[in-house]
Amino acid sequence: MTPGSRTRTVLVCADETLASSLRAAVEGRSRPLRIASVASTAGCARPQREQPIDCVVRRSMPDVDAPAVITPDAPHGATNRRDGTVTVPV
Repeated sequence: MTPGSRTRTVLVCADETLASSLRAAVEGRSRPLRIASVASTAGCARPQREQPIDCVVRRSMPDVDAPAVITPDAPHGATNRRDGTVTVPV
């Protein structure tokens, strides 16, 4: 395995339709990418403790009353919340 060729893992929370679409989009690509999914947003924490997760995706709006801050390491337009999740508008 060459440096940088490790399989990247994307975890999709509570959206099997989105996970299936992502799997179809990356099928046959040369860069290794694994799409994992969990049935609920609450279930997102467990897989992150068990294996390296490179990106967590969930299609939901953040709580408007929750504290959120944009940080330099967050993607453009993303909300990096204090609980460690990053929400990217779609």
